[in-house]
Amino acid sequence: MQPVNEDHELIKVEHPEQNAVVIISEHDYQGLMETLYLLSHPVNAEKLLHAVA
Repeated sequence: MQPVNEDHELIKVEHPEQNAVVIISEHDYQGLMETLYLLSHPVNAEKLLHAVA
């Protein structure tokens, strides 16, 4: 758990008969969800993309 929480590493768990899952820290997950939310609105997405360009 330490590499996930402290180093922002991902852990991929594979199973031969099911889809794989990825374990990420809650902090990283929340950041991804916020980014998806902000980019889902065209005006926000355009402003953000111009800001990082």
